[in-house]
Amino acid sequence: MPTMSTKVQLLVCAALLFPLPALLAQDQQGARPDLPRGNKAVWALTVATAATGALDIEATQHCVALGTCHEANTLLAGQDRPVLYLVKGLSNVSTTCFGYWLHKYARNPAVRKLWWLPQGLAIGANLYGASTGIRYWGRARR
Repeated sequence: MPTMSTKVQLLVCAALLFPLPALLAQDQQGARPDLPRGNKAVWALTVATAATGALDIEATQHCVALGTCHEANTLLAGQDRPVLYLVKGLSNVSTTCFGYWLHKYARNPAVRKLWWLPQGLAIGANLYGASTGIRYWGRARR
């Protein structure tokens, strides 16, 4: 299977990620919604999601390079780091946007209180992936 060069992967990543803030800042009427600037919990979960995602990628790539483990996601197996960061970044953006939507626009009050759940599940999945990579960190196959 042919792979894209690193420059092409970075250009695709930049092209996909740069318009996102402008798209997210518009609602259906074209007005700018209130962004959660003061909500520290939203930003803390966003940073935690990104940090655990990067930890997952790096720990998995390290143990794959040693030959002590393999990527469990068959769609991402054998991909380069830029592709992994692109996929992880887009999934982080989607979970953050979904959590924000639940926080601001969900009509049911019980659902509105679960705004943190998408990011919490993403953090848990990232920590599980990182823990399996760290578990085999120093063990090289003999």
